[in-house]
Order: sequence, then structure tokens, then C-alpha cells
Amino acid sequence: MEVTSPNKKAFKILVWRFGDYAKRKYVNGYTANAKDFYANCNVRNCEYVYEDRDILDADAVLFYLHKNWVRESHVQEMVTLPRTPQQRWVYLNDESQANSGLYPQYEGLFNWTMTFQSLSDVPVPYGRIVRRQDGKKEGMDNIFDTKPLIVATLQSHCGGESGRFDYLDQLVNHIQVFAG
Repeated sequence: MEVTSPNKKAFKILVWRFGDYAKRKYVNGYTANAKDFYANCNVRNCEYVYEDRDILDADAVLFYLHKNWVRESHVQEMVTLPRTPQQRWVYLNDESQANSGLYPQYEGLFNWTMTFQSLSDVPVPYGRIVRRQDGKKEGMDNIFDTKPLIVATLQSHCGGESGRFDYLDQLVNHIQVFAG
């Protein structure tokens, strides 16, 4: 089911400052080719723009605040940007707070959050579970019987502050774990 607003308005969403990085990651999947942005989305009345000069025309402004890109000067600029009263400013980050620069200037600046956390206003999980389009369930009854290991993990930020690697160090003493 496709969802559109009753007045068929196209909502303009500006991806501020780091739009090229976000587009390369989320739209192109780190390739040279743009993918269908709306392939698995039932809302199709959004237009994404990447020119900061369009800020006052935007219905929402996404601030993709990855710690590798954001500098103090960007934060200072953000707090001085013009905005309209009906505009939604969205904090977008796909990292944990341990890997994000959190500045005191952010307090009260954003209307919504868009993170991997399920409690965000707009959750953006790292992965998706998608129903098979062909409807086949062959081989799914005993899928775990075909797996040689009980646990597999794929991690980033090795040595992270969360303690997950300490947990894995202990886990491998008790069961077989593949860490890739």
C-alpha cells in the first residue's frame, strides 16, 4: 500500500552539509549507481535535496552527524541556520553515542531523532528482515541443522567501549563462535 498525504503534497527533505556522503551510503550503497530510493518504502511523496541554500524551502532538514565529518565549526553553524516554525529538524546518526560527537548545542535543536535505536522517532536499523517475494519456504524447516556454528558475529569498531568484545572473549570459552 502506497501512502501519500491527503493533499498529495511532495515533502522536500534537505540533507544538510553531508548529503553527498549520505547519498553515497544510503542511496548508492557505496557504488557509482543510484538505487531505487523507494523500493521498499510505502511513502513516495518525498523529494530529497542536497543544496544547503534550499534550507528555507525544506519541510524537514536531516542533519547526518557522523563523528568523522562533524567539526565544532559545523555545530556552530547549525545553531545559526535559519529555519521556519513548521520545519522539522532531524538528528540522523547510525552510530552509538560512544562513536558520535554529542555537543551541548544540540539540546533543543532537533524535533526528531533518526538512529538505529528502536526508540528513535524514525528508527533506521542496520539491517532489514524482508519477506521472500517468491513465497517459497523450501529448506527453512531445518535451516539450523545446516549451520555448523551456533553463533556468528560481524563487528565494527573493534575494541568498542560497550564491552561486547569482552563478552565474546568469554563466550568462545564455552561455544564455537565465528567472528568475521
